[in-house]
Amino acid sequence: MKITNKNWLFISIFNLFIVVILGTIMRYKIAFEFPFFQQKNLLHSHSHFAFSGWITQTLFILLGSFQNQLVSKKYNMLLVINLICSYGMLFSFIMQGYGLISIILSTLSIIITYFFVYYFYKDNKENTISNIWIKGGLFFNIFSTLGTFCLAYMLATKNINETIYYSSIYFYLHFQYNGWFFFSIIGLFIKNLSLDIKTTKQLRNSFYVFFISCIITYVLSILWVKIPKWLFVLTAIFTFLNFYFWLKIQYVFIIKFKEKYRILPSIVKRILLIILIATNLKFLLQIGLLIDDLKEFVCTNRTIIIGYLHLVFLCIVTLFLLVILFIERILDLKKNTILGLKIFSLGVVLNQVFLFAQGGFPYFNIYLPFTNEVLIYISLLILVGVLLVLISQINKEY
Repeated sequence: MKITNKNWLFISIFNLFIVVILGTIMRYKIAFEFPFFQQKNLLHSHSHFAFSGWITQTLFILLGSFQNQLVSKKYNMLLVINLICSYGMLFSFIMQGYGLISIILSTLSIIITYFFVYYFYKDNKENTISNIWIKGGLFFNIFSTLGTFCLAYMLATKNINETIYYSSIYFYLHFQYNGWFFFSIIGLFIKNLSLDIKTTKQLRNSFYVFFISCIITYVLSILWVKIPKWLFVLTAIFTFLNFYFWLKIQYVFIIKFKEKYRILPSIVKRILLIILIATNLKFLLQIGLLIDDLKEFVCTNRTIIIGYLHLVFLCIVTLFLLVILFIERILDLKKNTILGLKIFSLGVVLNQVFLFAQGGFPYFNIYLPFTNEVLIYISLLILVGVLLVLISQINKEY
């Protein structure tokens, strides 16, 4: 039986549901006693499955059918293997953390990525502006794995240097979040625009700036490491350039998408607005890291770091992936779908507000009570939202 795009994307949303379940369990373990599962193992399982089983799997589906309506046979095979690896990592990380099985499966998922990138470059030789951004994202996906291999080497040899260890983790995260995820969703969105020569040139120039910036602004992820002053100045310049060129891209998107935007359902419009606000906030937070006091506060504040990661993962990437499925009419927007998207988007916004409040208010010597308990209820809200979206795609009427 041939697996359609709709089938694949239903599986992806189910994977998102599992990601949220794991996140909810971790939230519960922070606030209350829960003897089952080690928190560290849950975290590894949650993050690996979120990256591989939800975001990468979904992007592979959308990119695998980039030129056609159906995912071709070779991409289908890669999706099947990636899905098996994702579920293998889901359970192996819970059971053993970083062990032989989980490391083998992680390595295999990286190899699958290499094959996917090779096929995509081979099948999409046209240098359209959307292709350029997506190929940039795929490059950074490959590039990010250098951090993974560095980690694997240290763990295998048991020769762990703490600075290199954490720098490798943030290397992987930076080039996944700001490279692979960001460039790919920009490319997918551009595909929905009718561009003239002038705006195409603007987006092409912006791509080159963002590509260079993505490499240089990795420094923002390791500001706790002693770096030369010239490198910090260079990073600051490209951080501001990033924001400036994002404003230019944003302007192009607003102008060129306004006709299509007018006829979209109101829930899709609201989610696009959330994504836009969240993306602006992302760049402003990066600029904030250039201020010494804030830099020292943030680099030692785990909650703020988690808040930033969730801002990109949930408010930008996840909301975009959900909404693009309905903009391109791959999935059906039904009554329960709309309700589910409303609940989910409310949940992710509240999650950001409370995470940043919990992490940021201590800077002003303000400490909020019961935030961990509130975050559990917010996680449940997100869970209900995903479940409703999932059910709505099964039920033909609702």
